[in-house]
Amino acid sequence: TNAGSLGSDKTITIPNETATLATTNGITEADHFRLDTSLTASANPIGGANFDRNDAISGMTGAKVGTGMSVDSTGHWTFPSTGIYLVQMKANISFSAYSGGYIYLYGTVDNGSNWTLIQNANSQAQTNYDVGEPQLSSILDIQDTSNYKVYFRFYDEGSATLRGSSSSSHTTVSFIRLGDT
Repeated sequence: TNAGSLGSDKTITIPNETATLATTNGITEADHFRLDTSLTASANPIGGANFDRNDAISGMTGAKVGTGMSVDSTGHWTFPSTGIYLVQMKANISFSAYSGGYIYLYGTVDNGSNWTLIQNANSQAQTNYDVGEPQLSSILDIQDTSNYKVYFRFYDEGSATLRGSSSSSHTTVSFIRLGDT
């Protein structure tokens, strides 16, 4: 019965039997990293040592929800739990001449035996001092935390720099668990 207005408290009565009540807990995993060193040459993948959590303001930045992502030195990212994830990369690419700069997201379901391109984006420059900001955004169904992984790649066509900094977030990646698989 729907007694009362929408704003009033409701009571749910559960019979004296074994039952399961489904609840929604909101976002249980969210993590954000920045590229802390600029890359002046192609990187496939972008190595894990090049990323860190933004800790510019102690106690405010660098926070994560849940366990958080892990990345090995090769640049392969491991998910902390199964679920549907939003995976994003925002790149800042500067150019010293006419060139292109490309970013890629790859995934595997067999712990790296086979990698598949999920998404790519590019930026082109005509002159010195041009800057591009290509972005990737994909929703992935992570069904196995041991075998499902991703990595990011940067390709420099000749005069592109993927900008990174330990004091500013030029290029970032983020992972947000949206719900159950």
